Amino acid sequence: MGPCVSRGGDQAAILSAQGGESSSHVKMLKISSAAEILPISKWNVDEIIGPGEDQPSISQSVAQVPSRPAASVPSADKHSEEAGRESSAAKDRKALTTEALAEADEQCSQQVKPEVDNQSLEAHYSVGTDDIGTGTFGVVRKVTHKQTGLRGAVKIVRKDKVKDINQLQQEVMNMWNLDHPNVVKLFDAFDDGQTVSLVMELCTGGELFHAISKARRLCEQDTAIVMDQMLRAVLYLHRLCICHRDLKPENFLFLTNRPINSNVLKLIDFGLSVACSPEEELTEVVGTASYVAPQVLFRRYNNQCDLWSCGIIMYIMLCGHPPFRGRNQQELLIKVRDGGFVFDAKVWTTISRGAKQMISMLLQKDPSTRYTAEQALTDPWLFSALPQRELLEDITPRTPKDRSKSSKKSALRVLSKRFPLGQVNLLGDVLRALDTDNDGMLSIHDLREGLLLAGAEERMLEDFTDIGAALDEEGIGYVDYYDVLAALNARGNKARVGTDKLKAGAIQEIHQAKKPANTPGANKRDTRVFM
Repeated sequence: MGPCVSRGGDQAAILSAQGGESSSHVKMLKISSAAEILPISKWNVDEIIGPGEDQPSISQSVAQVPSRPAASVPSADKHSEEAGRESSAAKDRKALTTEALAEADEQCSQQVKPEVDNQSLEAHYSVGTDDIGTGTFGVVRKVTHKQTGLRGAVKIVRKDKVKDINQLQQEVMNMWNLDHPNVVKLFDAFDDGQTVSLVMELCTGGELFHAISKARRLCEQDTAIVMDQMLRAVLYLHRLCICHRDLKPENFLFLTNRPINSNVLKLIDFGLSVACSPEEELTEVVGTASYVAPQVLFRRYNNQCDLWSCGIIMYIMLCGHPPFRGRNQQELLIKVRDGGFVFDAKVWTTISRGAKQMISMLLQKDPSTRYTAEQALTDPWLFSALPQRELLEDITPRTPKDRSKSSKKSALRVLSKRFPLGQVNLLGDVLRALDTDNDGMLSIHDLREGLLLAGAEERMLEDFTDIGAALDEEGIGYVDYYDVLAALNARGNKARVGTDKLKAGAIQEIHQAKKPANTPGANKRDTRVFM
C-alpha cells in the first residue's frame, strides 16, 4: 500500500491557511467576547468550577450507555414523542453504519511509528514561495512532489516557537496513522533540526468557519451534509481510540470551492488530540471555550467531549451564534459548566423539531445520555435531511450482507462509465507508480489522485467518497486498484467488440453492393474508409 512519497504507509492530510483567530471571528459569528475563542488552557478553571464541586467519574457515567436515550430539550419548545422515535429508514441506516462507514482498526494500540525524514524538504518537493497561511508556530506553503507531480501543502513549524515539542510529536504520530475520507492525512514529515515540515494534501475550499460566516447560517440540508461527514470523522477517530479535543469550525476544511452539497469536509489540526479509550478518564483542561464540554472543566472526561463540540457546531450552523455566550471569560465558562441552553433566537421558529432534537442529544450534559458518534449518525432527522443521491442509493445495499458484493460491483460500473477509455493504459502506469510497495493496494485518496492524473475530470469524481467506501470492502481505507483496471478494460473490450461488429457489418454491405470489377479507384476508396 505504497504512498507517492518516502513513508511506508500512505498518509496524506488536508491543509489550508490556518491563521490565528482574529477579532473578525468575534463579529462574524456574533460571539460576544474574544475570550470565547481563546484556548481554554489560558484560564483558571478552578475559579470557574468553584470549591467542592465534582462530577461522577467517567467509568461510572459510561458504564451503561443507552442505545437510544430519551431526549431532554432545554427549551420552551416541547417536542412530541414521535420526534425521538426511529423511523424505519433510520433503522436501516443504523444497521448499515458499522459496514458502510470507514472502519478503524479494532486494536487501538497497533499504530505505525512515523519515519521522520532527516533530509531536507526540498530534496523531495518543490516548495512555493508564497505563504498560503500563517500561524503562531510557522507558515503554510504549496508543494509539488518531484517524482509524481502530486500537489500538496506543507506546514513548516519552527521548533524554537513550540513550547512543548512532545505535543508536536504526538500530533505527527496521530496523523500518521489516519486514513479516512473526512480526516486529514499526512504525506510526509521532515525534521532538519530547526523546523518540522508536515506535508499534507492541499485543500482549496477554506474553513467551515468561513462558509458559516459568509452564509450567516446554513440551511438544514447543508447542515446535515456537514454533520454527516463530521460525525463520520469523529466515529473513525473514536474507533481508533483517539480523542480530538478541539473540534470547531476552524478545524474543518473543504476540499474544493464547490458548494457544500458537492464538497468533501476534512478534519484538521491534531495538536490537542490524545489516545483515549471510551473507559479512560482524561484530566487535562484543553480546548476552545465556546466548544468545550462541561466535563473538561471538571477534569474528568472521555471522548464524549468531541460529541458535545459537534453539537455546538451544529447549533452555530443553524442560527449563526453559539449557545453559550458571556461578557467575559468567567461568565462564559459558568454557563458552559451549568450546561443549560435554549433555542431563543427567532430563527429557531423556522428550524425543524428534528434538528433541535439532535442538537439536544449532542448537548446532553451527562455524557452517558449524550449521543455517541454512531448514535448521532443514525438520528432520524439527519437521515431524512440528507439529499437522496442516486449514486449513494446505487452503491449502498439495503442490508449489510449484500454490501461486499453488490456495492463494489456498482461502484466499479460507475467508475468505468466515467473514466475515458483511451486513458486506461496511462492510468495503469500512474497507479503502479503510486504503489511503491507493489502490493496492488492504494489508499482511497491515492486512487482518486491517480484517476485525476490519468485524465479523469474532477467534476466526475465529486462523489468519490461514496465510490471509495464501496470499493473498500474490508473497511481498511485501501483499495485493490487492479479491480478498477479490470473493470475499465472489460468495458473497453465490450466497446471494441461492438465497434468491430458494426465495422464488419458495414464491410459486408459494401462487398454485397454492385461495384465495377477490378476498379482501382473503388479499392482505394474502400481502403481509405476502413483503414
